[in-house]
Amino acid sequence: MKVIAYRTWSSSKVNRNKLYYVAQVPGDGGKDWGYVTDFHQATVLNEYWAKRFASDCRAVGYSAQFLSAA
Repeated sequence: MKVIAYRTWSSSKVNRNKLYYVAQVPGDGGKDWGYVTDFHQATVLNEYWAKRFASDCRAVGYSAQFLSAA
């Protein structure tokens, strides 16, 4: 399973409906998830990172979304 992961962000009134795609996983240049708003800069996640992203999103009250990268 290879996917592109994304979520919305609700902390900003201006960008509330904008999509934030995962660009870096924890430990890959930072301590947390790295995000970009350009789909073309998103990184492809394997099953492990997709499950971890979904779990981390649930832990903070967000819903993880995925697009197939097949």
